[in-house]
Amino acid sequence: MNNKLSTDTSNFEIYTDNLDSISRNRDLIRQSLIGFLSPIPKELWQDYLDFQKKRQRRFLYQINMLALLAYFLFGIADYYVVPDIGMLSLTVRFFSVILFTLIAHGFFQYCQRIEWLDLYLPYTTIIATIIWFALLSQSSSRDVLTFQYGSVIFIVLANIGVQVRFLSSIIPSLLIALCTCIGVYIVSGYSMHELFIFSFAYFPIACFSLYIGWNSTLKNRQNFLHSKLDENSRKALNQMAHTDALTSLHNRRYFEQLATEHIARSRQASYPLCLLLLDVDHFKKINDTYGHDIGDEILKMMGKIAKDQIRDHDLLARFGGEEFIILLTDTHIKQAQAIADRICDVISKTPYRLDAERQINFTISIGFARFLPHCHDLRTLIKSADLALYTAKQQGRNRVVMHHNPT
Repeated sequence: MNNKLSTDTSNFEIYTDNLDSISRNRDLIRQSLIGFLSPIPKELWQDYLDFQKKRQRRFLYQINMLALLAYFLFGIADYYVVPDIGMLSLTVRFFSVILFTLIAHGFFQYCQRIEWLDLYLPYTTIIATIIWFALLSQSSSRDVLTFQYGSVIFIVLANIGVQVRFLSSIIPSLLIALCTCIGVYIVSGYSMHELFIFSFAYFPIACFSLYIGWNSTLKNRQNFLHSKLDENSRKALNQMAHTDALTSLHNRRYFEQLATEHIARSRQASYPLCLLLLDVDHFKKINDTYGHDIGDEILKMMGKIAKDQIRDHDLLARFGGEEFIILLTDTHIKQAQAIADRICDVISKTPYRLDAERQINFTISIGFARFLPHCHDLRTLIKSADLALYTAKQQGRNRVVMHHNPT
């Protein structure tokens, strides 16, 4: 039963991510967005890959299929521009497209690494470039020297598809450029003059395609960082909506929401619940004597002590003013009495130190009640505990009193 309750409670308490951690993440993200390159913080790298995997996987598959279609259509151009290798080009491209389509389909179906999928097109483009120039080198047509300028399409296609990591795409881009230059040099009859003239047209386009890839990855990094910033802002707002600002415990509204859920479960599963209401004795006197700042420190200290004395699946909240409330789940009367006595005893023996020589000794009173399904809802259960707390105050404070419910 305890394991079940612990699991249920942890599901309710997702919001309790530390506010300081959220704030640090937001600062890291803001610093990245200010930077020219918008780098992804190391702590968020896996989140970035998951983000891109959801958004880019389909696009990368589609751009690969379009690139294969363009590659085959180039074979038709070969057929008309360099007819002496036209049939050879169509045949080679046809079987290449079938092979690359099957490989791409399997790769995109089974590979879960988006950074590898991002590089699939650039690296297969290297092979496509080598095949095309190998075909052109077999042609004796005088139009080959002009037609080889169409090879710029390879590096453009390769970089258009890059969406996740720009630096990783530089190596295949350089290899495509190298294969292209070697191909031009061979096809032109090993003419450095032709290669020099070709480079004037090729490298500006290659640089432009690299810019496209860099800009795409930059925009995707920025989109992720903005998305993460919005997510952290929502977490922070959620945290503030459910947390007491002074003690960082649950606030009253959220406690009531969680406690109502536990009471509903208790009715169904018949596990026992007990509710404790804690109040600092003579708290007004503490505030009047030492000031509200010291009073706030004592409340924070009390909340921490109470949290240390209960179990992970119990619910603790600041109920208002100097009052705290605890719902003890799967807890019988004797267990609740022991927990309440322990909290009361530890607090009475733990003074708040003003400085090395002065300290404030304070105590608390606790009223508690057990939940009875036939006569209690949350409101009446709290009322029963409050009556017991009032009795504890009347009997001299610094004590635990149980409310005797009707049976």
